Amino acid sequence: MKGTGSTKIIYSDFVSQLSSIQVKDKQVEKSSEVTLTDSENIVKLIFSRELTTCESLFENCIKIIEVDLTDFISSNVKNMLRMFYNCESLISVKFGYFQTSKVEDMGYIFYGCKLITSINLSFMVTSKADLMDYMFYNCENLIYLDLSSFITTQVTNMEYMFYGCKKLEYLNLLK
Repeated sequence: MKGTGSTKIIYSDFVSQLSSIQVKDKQVEKSSEVTLTDSENIVKLIFSRELTTCESLFENCIKIIEVDLTDFISSNVKNMLRMFYNCESLISVKFGYFQTSKVEDMGYIFYGCKLITSINLSFMVTSKADLMDYMFYNCENLIYLDLSSFITTQVTNMEYMFYGCKKLEYLNLLK
């Protein structure tokens, strides 16, 4: 996302992948002419098409509460760097069958997601992942985290992966 002052602009490639947008309390079906100029007011986005990168996809969407990726085609995604970075109001991500077999960079994915309490990533294939640094950094209210499918043999950096996860009670690392 590119920003100018306090207004954020979502780049056109990102907007073209949306099927539905909820801004405040209104549900809007995506048209080919949709332009989002105030991403801070976006509450929910629903995807239905393929992207090749998820880098900074929702970065600084500070008011987004829910993301639905259940129909998202992710088989060619190689980069998830900062995907939900600083989404401080995020409480729910529905991944569906989110394919991660080609992803190399998973750093900072949930960095600063202060309100999220539960994350289930047990479906993720991480055999090609190289970077997992700061993944859950400052997820202050995170209680439940399932990473049971994680393979970390290729990972070279996991620094500060759980830093600031003050309430983490359940962490599943077992297959």
